[in-house]
Amino acid sequence: MFKMIVVDDSELTRRGICESVNWELMDIEIVGEASDGLEAMVLIHDTDPDIIICDVRMPKLDGIALLNEVLPSHPSLQVLFFSGYSDKEYLKNAIKLNAVDYLYKPLQLHELISAVEKAKKKCMNRKVHLPQREADLAISLLQCGENDVASDLPIDVHAPMVTLILQMNAGGDHVADRGYDNQLDDRLLASRHYLAFHNVAAQIFGGKFIMSCVGKGYILHANVSPDFLIRQTAESKLHPLLTTLDAVQADVVVGISNLCAGLQHLREAYDEARAAVHAAFLLGYGRIIFYRDLSQKSLSLRTICKENCTIAFWPTTLQAPPAF
Repeated sequence: MFKMIVVDDSELTRRGICESVNWELMDIEIVGEASDGLEAMVLIHDTDPDIIICDVRMPKLDGIALLNEVLPSHPSLQVLFFSGYSDKEYLKNAIKLNAVDYLYKPLQLHELISAVEKAKKKCMNRKVHLPQREADLAISLLQCGENDVASDLPIDVHAPMVTLILQMNAGGDHVADRGYDNQLDDRLLASRHYLAFHNVAAQIFGGKFIMSCVGKGYILHANVSPDFLIRQTAESKLHPLLTTLDAVQADVVVGISNLCAGLQHLREAYDEARAAVHAAFLLGYGRIIFYRDLSQKSLSLRTICKENCTIAFWPTTLQAPPAF
């Protein structure tokens, strides 16, 4: 969820903002309220919100002065200003602070909701701060020859590896019922949660992995020990990937390839992981699916591709990141 605070010297206005919208359905949690700029400054440092709805005219410290104080230490904070005055000077200052929107009292519900949605999208655009090279490593490796591999990779491309594909089922009925915005770009969904999944993967694989965002999920290549072939061991290690997100946000499926001997077999491992993750179309989400468990008679790669028309085999030369 996105964290939001409401700042206004009018308790009636604060209560109206907090109670007039079912914020949970919008994936918003109101983590605090403040009645003036000084209270708000403390609240921002304590809660580290994603979004702030703030009156520009307040006692002790006005909204413009408040944001000038806190934005240097909270550069990703998205600001929605409102005011009962058509004050051009305040509006100019709000523009300088890159405010998402500037609303006028009395607040119109549809304008408030629209402004918060814009703030959410700006938040998601800023969630991932990884260098492009690192973010694309797992995709790039699928297209590399032996002589093209960088020497500083965190994995050994000559040692046993598995490929995992993790996909979030953000379009599921239970998610839509809770207000998931189907118009959000898939890339933004994956980018928003990249760091959370990356941290979990780092604990599972001890840092010996690389990971890229693709579609509504991630491709991950990792070195594994021989005991990873034991089902109970693998499922126990990988289970945290299924619980990284709250079920309100998305179900997750993890498709796992067979063990591959090295880089020359990595694209085959990718195809296996992709077949496993697409088996969720028939088997359901919220689970770990091993390619080796797919019935070659009823759930072969070709059969799954026929059942799910969104799957396409790669061309010989890859010009763009692969799609799930």
